[in-house]
Amino acid sequence: MKKLYSFALLVLLAGSTAIAQNVDGIVQKYLSGNAEEVGLKSTDVAQWEITDIVPSLNPEIQHVYVQQKYQGVPIQNGTYKLTIKNGQVTYEINQFVKDIAEKSAGSTASLSPENAIQKVVQHHKMQAPRNLSVTKSSGNTFEYANS
Repeated sequence: MKKLYSFALLVLLAGSTAIAQNVDGIVQKYLSGNAEEVGLKSTDVAQWEITDIVPSLNPEIQHVYVQQKYQGVPIQNGTYKLTIKNGQVTYEINQFVKDIAEKSAGSTASLSPENAIQKVVQHHKMQAPRNLSVTKSSGNTFEYANS
């Protein structure tokens, strides 16, 4: 009986992975092929992530939710909802941010890393660090110590 459950779980997981890969391809093809039609540039649809695949009561239909990203960062409210039936997009709600590269050009962080740490400490009502110092840095990644 245990082998039967293990086999059923394996089949279920393998099927879910195959569906997710198939949906990924459908989304990629749709976004690439329809970007200009909905007023988006190639940079607007270059980076995205499927955040949810929701089955419908109709087994032929799936609702796919896509999160827009730019330079690896998720864009607030940059979502695209697609309804897929039999491998074809039948409905869409486009909320991707248009011209994202131009809108983010020249954007810099409004807080220094040290000020960001102070804000987090204040928000969580923790004891403020006394001697905050960088112990390691690589690109835009910093490691701090409170010595």
